[in-house]
Amino acid sequence: MKVPYKSGVPTKEYLVKNGSAANATLSFENDIAIVSRHVFKNQDGSKNYGAANCYFEHVQSGEIIPFVDAAYPKFKAGDFLDWLDSDFAVVRLKSSPKRGKAIPEEDIIEDLEDDRDARVKVISNYARNSKGGKEALTMTSCYRGGRYQFPDNSLSNVNATDCDTGLGSSGAQAYLEINGKPKWFGIISGEITKAPEGGEMDPRKLSTYLTRFDSRLFQAYQQLKQRQAI
Repeated sequence: MKVPYKSGVPTKEYLVKNGSAANATLSFENDIAIVSRHVFKNQDGSKNYGAANCYFEHVQSGEIIPFVDAAYPKFKAGDFLDWLDSDFAVVRLKSSPKRGKAIPEEDIIEDLEDDRDARVKVISNYARNSKGGKEALTMTSCYRGGRYQFPDNSLSNVNATDCDTGLGSSGAQAYLEINGKPKWFGIISGEITKAPEGGEMDPRKLSTYLTRFDSRLFQAYQQLKQRQAI
């Protein structure tokens, strides 16, 4: 959430009134979170919000903690599909929430099976999906369509889905059940109108983009660890 603030940590009320919200989930370590990269970089490559202007609200305790660092993959500026293809970032918090517990690395995966019939469960800690436009926890089970293709016919990490997660659900967690256990394989990147069943990217028809994780997510995590060590 970007917000100009004089000093100290802003209140939740100030953030809601003056900022914008998306999902962030504790991951790898208790002071690390996964978010959407578009919090930091626009499609044209220009800077969006900086880590110094963003805060993490811990849902269980209500703690508000500043971001101190962020790492994310590069992309081709101006290329909409390439921008979405790696729309994930890893951030470090100034401190760990007192009652926070990160999703361990072994439960964060690259989905190599690509089963189009698999049900996807999406959990959005924040979404304006309730009466009166108030934010609320949203959980939904949905299907993903085919992955969109780059001009060279290679597959992107971007799935079309029939998920309905609500405004503000960027960064919401997407899970697959593997061997009876939930595995986190991607995040919601955006929502527009109506999704086709895969094929060429057409943002005028797509309802919800789901960006799948790949090795670049884990590389970003290692970058954060290396910078902290230095």
